[in-house]
Amino acid sequence: MPDIYLQSMLGLGRMIRIEGGTLLFQQDQQAKEFYLLVSGRVELWYCGSDGKVCFFLNSLENIGQAFGWSALVKPYQYQVCAMANTSVCAWVFTADELAELCQQDPQFAVQLMERVIWLIGNRLRMARTQLIAKRYQKETLAVSALLEQNADTLHVTSPMHTLSAKEG
Repeated sequence: MPDIYLQSMLGLGRMIRIEGGTLLFQQDQQAKEFYLLVSGRVELWYCGSDGKVCFFLNSLENIGQAFGWSALVKPYQYQVCAMANTSVCAWVFTADELAELCQQDPQFAVQLMERVIWLIGNRLRMARTQLIAKRYQKETLAVSALLEQNADTLHVTSPMHTLSAKEG
């Protein structure tokens, strides 16, 4: 996202610091906030309808990783649980303030929604890879599928790109 839009967005947010073990949001809860990770580790979990069985989905550890995107798209309900695994520092944005900024600046809206679409696509690719790995219990097949799915985004000099080329 260009700096001008990022600065506009950061002007709306607030920085939070939370301890490990703290739940940031609960699955099926009304989604009101969108997050950008600054430091620490956040784990995403999906729980079955009874809430008794939960499955680990992903661990977010990189600065700038976004989560809580459900606050920006219908039905405005979190699809997973997010828990701080370690002490976490993150920017938090209310959905209402971001929606207002999108109304005021359509170019910002385009930039933001392009990133949200990328996040959703990435989540789908990750789910498909996990399904393949579970179904066939072959990590190599899952990694190959992941490389194939992300071939367009891998830089030519990436060691992962050369691995993909050797496998194919």
